[in-house]
Amino acid sequence: MASLILFGLAGVFLIAPRLKRLSRADALIALLSVHVFRVVALFVIQAQHDGYRISNIAVTEIVVGDLVGAAIAAVSIALLRKGARLGVLFSWLLILETIVDIAVGVHRKILEPVSVGVTGPLWPVLAFFVPLMIVTLPLLAWQLIARRKEPLANP
Repeated sequence: MASLILFGLAGVFLIAPRLKRLSRADALIALLSVHVFRVVALFVIQAQHDGYRISNIAVTEIVVGDLVGAAIAAVSIALLRKGARLGVLFSWLLILETIVDIAVGVHRKILEPVSVGVTGPLWPVLAFFVPLMIVTLPLLAWQLIARRKEPLANP
């Protein structure tokens, strides 16, 4: 929870002002870049193999949700770098997919409470990466809404 609060404060006071100075496409790309690293979810397969108690269903939901999110982010970045407005649509798709992924994760956690201790293999991901990923969503939505009339690149 502390990471979520700290990343949120950093997002508001440090990242948001800097995003305003970037072109629309570059601001979106900066926020989307965090999501490309959702491939870190593959770590859960090794954790399960090493004896960490997590069901096959949970592993599948985690891996599929995050790999789909990472793929959408990568496609969106590629489209935005080419100046294609379709990159904006894919950015919205990433927001929707991530919300669904988080909802599925919360539902799974209710069904199968996972104990993640300070020494657990998933702790760094859950303590740092997930809050960072969550904080980028409202920033991404803000950039998509507030700058919708701007061209993707600066002239």
